[in-house]
Amino acid sequence: MSLKDQPKWEGEACAKLAGPEAAQVWPLLEDFFGLNKWFPTLGTCLGVEGAVRYCAGFKTPVNGGDEVVNWTKQKLISISPREMCFSYSIVDGNVGFNSYVSRVQQKMGVK
Repeated sequence: MSLKDQPKWEGEACAKLAGPEAAQVWPLLEDFFGLNKWFPTLGTCLGVEGAVRYCAGFKTPVNGGDEVVNWTKQKLISISPREMCFSYSIVDGNVGFNSYVSRVQQKMGVK
């Protein structure tokens, strides 16, 4: 079965977090090129072209112990400061994701 013929995975994760309000966290999240500021194992996050960021830094063991630095290029699809949400896709990388799209948002009714 070719990659294009495989069924797409779909899922949702939601967690109620104690602590800061969404408005306090949003300045970190809306900085699309600043993911490494709050993701401690990510050593690099920088803009490479337009709304595309290159992220790298965390390592995974492969081939019986060799470590490879994982990297992705991620494209910002949309962002809404008013709704405090954004979506992005992974357009290239070595982490095994094809056609990956993510949406980060505050769950309605949860403060």
